Order: sequence, then structure tokens, then C-alpha cells
Amino acid sequence: MEFDHAIRNGSARANANGHPLRGQFFLHSARVPLDEVVLRPKKKQPYLGGCGPFACASGAPVGGEVA
Repeated sequence: MEFDHAIRNGSARANANGHPLRGQFFLHSARVPLDEVVLRPKKKQPYLGGCGPFACASGAPVGGEVA
């Protein structure tokens, strides 16, 4: 969290050298401070069977062929 807050307005050295950051920088893709991010685990997708490159879970032939 400290690093996230430290980089919000760019580095102190860059700002002092006349190269300020335009806007603000955030680590999270939602562009909010990390201490405001709500982290939730991803929901597991149910296994529905289906076909892989070599076989189908249902036993059906691969490639859409129907006997």
C-alpha cells in the first residue's frame, strides 16, 4: 500500500527535474488506490464436459462427426 501511495504523483526525482507525471498512477487496473480495491476470488466455472483436441467427454467422435 505504501508503494501504491508513493507512486501516485510520479517520482520525486522526476518531478524535481521538470518531468512531472501527467495525471496519477495506480497499480490496480480499476485506477483506484489499493486500499480502496475490493478483492474477490474468481468464481469457478462448472465443468460442462465438451471436447478437447483429441477426445470428447461424452464419448462422441471429435470433429463434429456423428455416427
